[in-house]
Order: sequence, then structure tokens, then C-alpha cells
Amino acid sequence: KKCFQALRAVNERTRTVTFNVPPEGSLGLCCNGSFVKQVLEGGPSHANGVRRGDQIISIDGFHVDSPHLNEMFAKCKENGRITLVLRYNPESLRDLEEAQKQVLKSTTDKEDPTIRTVTITKQETGDFGLSNIGTSISAVVEGGPAHTQGVLRGDQILSIDGVSVEKLSNELIAVLFGKANVMGKITLEVRHNPERLRDLER
Repeated sequence: KKCFQALRAVNERTRTVTFNVPPEGSLGLCCNGSFVKQVLEGGPSHANGVRRGDQIISIDGFHVDSPHLNEMFAKCKENGRITLVLRYNPESLRDLEEAQKQVLKSTTDKEDPTIRTVTITKQETGDFGLSNIGTSISAVVEGGPAHTQGVLRGDQILSIDGVSVEKLSNELIAVLFGKANVMGKITLEVRHNPERLRDLER
């Protein structure tokens, strides 16, 4: 009886959502391990009630294996439909993020702590003269707008036009760059952290 009650309690805390994946293949969410840390407003996940703090228990009936989460999502995108079993668990997400912050803090001494603010105006050819992998600058065009403002390969982006990018997905970062591209100007807060870029490129 106790086992049945425990199982029922777990089931009561979980919910199942099923929705179609749009043609562009974006689910509109970003995960930290098995936890949803960011939901794009207006995206398919947001429209179906997925929220920050949800823990993904299973995808299409398969128990979630965090290291292979992206592969599981990719397969669902190919199928055009996805079923998620979720449990709202914001406390565990906060604990995970706090632990990650402590790890990051312990490596701060290895980084250049100097934070720089640079404003880059788009050139006539239509870009800022840089490439990025998430929050890391992976390339800077010599003589381009970013180069003339002192942006370096290996710089870590901390904010874009006043918006902190620490918890944003690559998808949302691309949206911010897109908006700045339309405006013709972008302001970045950066800190030189080449080790982060090296880890991303491995």
C-alpha cells in the first residue's frame, strides 16, 4: 500500500505534453542537464505549458539520459512530433545552477577579470565583423568593426545591449544579434576567456 501511495504521489507531480515540432525544428527551449532552464516565449514549448524549472523525465517514452539529450531531441525533430513527461522541480534546478556557479567561481582566478564594454557599428557590407559560438567570440575579421573596437578571439560575451546572456540558449543569443543587426549597432560586455572557447571547440 505504501509503495502504491508513493507511486501515485510521483505520478501526481508529473504531467505529459505532446506537440508538433515546427518545420524549422526549434522546440523553443534550452536545457541544463535534464532541467528546462529557458523557454522561448511564443515557441512550441511555451505554447504547450513547458516552463523553466521543469525536469524532463522521458522523451517519447524513453527515460532521459542527460549526456544524450540533444540526440534524443534531434530524433524527435525528425519525426515532427514529441511527447515529454515533465515534473516541475525548480528547487533542484536552483541547486544545480548554484553548484555550477561555485565551480565557475573557483576558476575565476585563471581568467582575465577585466570586463570591457564595446559598441560596434555595422559596416556597409552588413555585419559586425565577428563570429560567435554561443557566448564565445570564435573569429574576428581583421580591420572590421569588431576588430577596430578591440574585440578579440576568445572574448566571452557577458551581455548584449544590456541583456545578460549567462542563462540564454544559443538560439536566444542569435535572436539578440539579429535585432542588433537590424538596428545597425550592438553593445557588448566582454571578458577575455580563451579557455572557454577552447573547450567549446574540442
